[in-house]
Amino acid sequence: MPSTTLAAPHTGSVDLTGVGAVVESAVEKGVVAGAVVHVSQRGQPLLVAAYGRSDGDRPMTTDAIFRIASMTKPITSVAVMMLVEEGKIRLDDPLSRYLPEFAGLQVVAPQSGQTVAPARPVTIRDLLAHVSGIAYAFQAPEALKPYFRGAELADGLNRVDRTLADNISALARIPLAHQPGTAFTYGMTPTC
Repeated sequence: MPSTTLAAPHTGSVDLTGVGAVVESAVEKGVVAGAVVHVSQRGQPLLVAAYGRSDGDRPMTTDAIFRIASMTKPITSVAVMMLVEEGKIRLDDPLSRYLPEFAGLQVVAPQSGQTVAPARPVTIRDLLAHVSGIAYAFQAPEALKPYFRGAELADGLNRVDRTLADNISALARIPLAHQPGTAFTYGMTPTC
């Protein structure tokens, strides 16, 4: 049985009658141990409910804390798209418009390790599509590994503790793994 702190009746075009059944089924089948569902419309919560268990045998609660790691990327992407929708940013804006540290980016040549200027700036669209060339240290091409070693970035996979501003500044000094928009590289994005 879910722990529900708020459940609004069906309003307008939103039908939430099947949400609980789907999540309860996933818990019963062992697909997930537990889940918290929050559905809002126009800023108003329509359903907030907890299902299953968290941390062993404890019942899930609606205020449970989750380690979400790379799930910050889709959450941040939604926030970025909301800004696009509101006309506050454009997908083809250069990243350096918002984070000037990224104005002097370089691209590393895989074979020689030499750096060259990018053919074009990294854009917001590049960040969302993971085609910016910004990598993670653990999967960076060999030519980039020395840059990452010296940067000591907080990347969610280590115990480095830095401010976001310091981390962005350090990340902006690491060359790109490839020319912007030319290849997929799952990596750190300065929007996350």
